Amino acid sequence: MSDFLRLHLAPRGRRPNDDEKYYYGIDWASVDADFKPFINTIILVATLIATVTFAAAFTMPGGFDTSADNLGVATLVKKAALKVLILSDTFAMGCSIVVVFLLSFAMLAERDVC
Repeated sequence: MSDFLRLHLAPRGRRPNDDEKYYYGIDWASVDADFKPFINTIILVATLIATVTFAAAFTMPGGFDTSADNLGVATLVKKAALKVLILSDTFAMGCSIVVVFLLSFAMLAERDVC
């Protein structure tokens, strides 16, 4: 094997990595600087969505029943649309909270983790 490498004038040892910030011809330092405002905007939007969905969980459409036998029960409790609203609201809130946490941790993590 070493004769084959010498025959083809292969250099000995490991080549020093002088350009660590360049992978596949891309300057990752400038890419990181370009994406930081974009990531901050996404975090802001995801936080606003989480806030609105949290508030929507407490303000039921149609209000609450005030009669003595059903005091505090949502007026539209037997409608399928209310169940769909609650499920989609829960899903939106969960997804937006996951996005906020993942992007926050991604901004803190180093690029060379893997």
